[in-house]
Amino acid sequence: DAMTIHFTLCRYKHVFFDCRLGDILDLEFGYFKMELNKVGMEKYSFHYALMAEVIRAELGDDPATLFASFEEVPIAAASMAQVHRARLRSGEEVVVKILYPNLERSVAIDLWLTRRLIGVLRWIFRRVDLRLIYKEAEAPLLLELDLAHEGRATEELAAALAEVDVKVPKVYWE
Repeated sequence: DAMTIHFTLCRYKHVFFDCRLGDILDLEFGYFKMELNKVGMEKYSFHYALMAEVIRAELGDDPATLFASFEEVPIAAASMAQVHRARLRSGEEVVVKILYPNLERSVAIDLWLTRRLIGVLRWIFRRVDLRLIYKEAEAPLLLELDLAHEGRATEELAAALAEVDVKVPKVYWE
């Protein structure tokens, strides 16, 4: 059933097969996401100790040292990252988005498997060039691994919406 498939894929953080393929299947069948949404974000989130290791590797120190406070339980989690509330030493409240450990490897494996699967399926579905669909899904997926790109895009969005008084979160680059 949908839940078994989803939990198996989530356990190994197969982003493309879990999320992207799930979205495509949902467009066709509607059932997949409806069932999966019943479970909530706990299906995705990693234990705090693993996320603290990621922060140490990326920022050079423990969250307890870098921040005045850091909530161990994420406020949001999805297939590629989770978000934690924190307070900077300056007192500002922020959220910290953390990509999951080994995500780049998992995405690379997913993309490789998908290319192989498309190689087989294109002989069955000859009317549709599945390689084009793959290319459309691959580029945005790879961009999601680049938090610097996301930060720049957020700043561009904030600048574009400044005149209409739409609040966009501030990006902290340090």
